[in-house]
Amino acid sequence: MADPTTTKNEKKKMKVFQWLFLILVPLVLAIVILFIVLSMLGMDPIGRTKEFANSIPVVSNWITTDEEAEIERKQRQYENKIDSLEEELAAMESDLSSKKSEIDQLNQEIVRLTAQIENTIEEDGEEESEVENLAKLIESYDEMNPANAAVILSNSSSQVALAILQEIDDAHRAAILSAMDPEQAATFTEQLLD
Repeated sequence: MADPTTTKNEKKKMKVFQWLFLILVPLVLAIVILFIVLSMLGMDPIGRTKEFANSIPVVSNWITTDEEAEIERKQRQYENKIDSLEEELAAMESDLSSKKSEIDQLNQEIVRLTAQIENTIEEDGEEESEVENLAKLIESYDEMNPANAAVILSNSSSQVALAILQEIDDAHRAAILSAMDPEQAATFTEQLLD
């Protein structure tokens, strides 16, 4: 046999469920119909409901309005853009560093080449002045008395004397060599033949 208190509790539970069913189903149906009618009239019942729920302090933590969703979407978009720009900046800084290094190397090469050009110009200038000086010396020896020229060339270095003797005319060279000491004249003659 069934316990009468258990049966009473079960009947109470059934009545509560019946009342809930009788109240909840029509209420949900009425809310759905209201939302459909308001949507057809051009009102935004879902958006307004979210705004209303967002104004309630505790509920606002759970509900996200369209504005907040748009703000979050834009924030994510901007954060992604910032990340890509930071990566691009890092790549550009790396490229700039390598370009600076390349510029430094090229500047060093310019300095080296400039010094090389200056040295070449100085050497060319020295060679030109040496050639000019030698030409003047040869002209002086051509006009000089052979005996005086022999004495001066005998006291000069053999390279200078040989260079001068090679460039003066044959008759004057013969006169200078004949005025020199015979051993020295013989040495110069041999060097002139080589």
